[in-house]
Amino acid sequence: MINFAEAAKRHFHSARELEPKEALQGTTDHLLGLSVECALKAILVLLKVGEIKDQYLQVNGKRSKGHVDKYIGEYNNSIKNANFEYGDTSSWDDWKVDQRYAADQDFTPEKLKRRFDSSLKAMKLLESAENNNGVK
Repeated sequence: MINFAEAAKRHFHSARELEPKEALQGTTDHLLGLSVECALKAILVLLKVGEIKDQYLQVNGKRSKGHVDKYIGEYNNSIKNANFEYGDTSSWDDWKVDQRYAADQDFTPEKLKRRFDSSLKAMKLLESAENNNGVK
């Protein structure tokens, strides 16, 4: 069963646990990107902008595609409630799902800080969406 909210929280929590371990910066970065992607998809489901159909998120009858680097634009175009605007695309422009194969030296502390901050924003929006819909 797909549960974007639980996946977002799990990935974010795992990233926070790995953050102090410099040797695992690539894994931390990867998990942060997945956490934001899942959080934004969960928000669309919670706000009834999207629905899970055939194991995928659909928005306006179309299958939602891509990972966080491409998905933020789709989210920003789909969300109509200003309280749930995410906006931040610059933190994820250079994130690619294929980077799970990259060397840790490709990930800087500055990049991780920027992405942690951006991920925290997505997690706060998710919490607000859950509270808005009576989810605990």
